[in-house]
Amino acid sequence: AIIGMSGRFPDAADLSAFWDLLYRGLDVHRQVPEERFDARRHYDATGRRKNTSKVLNGCWIRDPGLFDARFFNISPKEAEQSDPGQRLALETVYEALDMAGAVPDRTPSTRRERVGVFYGMASDNWREVNSGQNVDTFFIPAGGNRAFTPGPLNYYFKISGPSASIDTACSSSLAAIHMACNSLWRNDCDTAIAGGTNVMTNPDNFAGLDRGHFLSRTGNCNTFDDGADGYCRADGVGTVILKRLEDAQADKDPILGVILGRF
Repeated sequence: AIIGMSGRFPDAADLSAFWDLLYRGLDVHRQVPEERFDARRHYDATGRRKNTSKVLNGCWIRDPGLFDARFFNISPKEAEQSDPGQRLALETVYEALDMAGAVPDRTPSTRRERVGVFYGMASDNWREVNSGQNVDTFFIPAGGNRAFTPGPLNYYFKISGPSASIDTACSSSLAAIHMACNSLWRNDCDTAIAGGTNVMTNPDNFAGLDRGHFLSRTGNCNTFDDGADGYCRADGVGTVILKRLEDAQADKDPILGVILGRF
């Protein structure tokens, strides 16, 4: 059972804004924001220059760097050097737990040692773009490495169940939910935090994917359409809180949906 959820999406800072975006069928792709990287420097319409792309488009979360470090008891220096995707994961997990009304140790299924974390992240954009710069990188090994994404979640919420970082490229977040469901069904944990995070800050991935003919030159996916010419890359952060259905019913949790099965 899904008992809580939260997210950050391109041009949608919360779930209600995301629903409205989908309902209205809006196209939110736009040129690379200046604060991410200099798109023109990494763009070449001829494709002749190395490490360049013919694509300037993407779907971007607005102001991904905004973060209340004091609220999460994180130093300004650590927050500055941590991947914005990790910071947004922390925010969305907090919001999803709040929606679920989850109180640690209130019921047997919310005991801290029985809460697992399964989070997907498919690249180390932040570490890659900062490690070569003349900046302080003391916190980069942990704050910029996808293997450490679940760590701050375990630490802040003081939970000690199964914890795993999942990288299966584009399917990382769904793979995380798959692993969370398996963990619940095997009784490895009683509550699972699952999701994925992606905030694009590295132009190299655009160059490589474009050279491989993955990316749409128009910025439109046109899925299942004869006119499709690739896909448009996007930011996104999403978290769901999962329990076995019988536990959610026993705890009188808000049941938002039920996952009937998995492969």
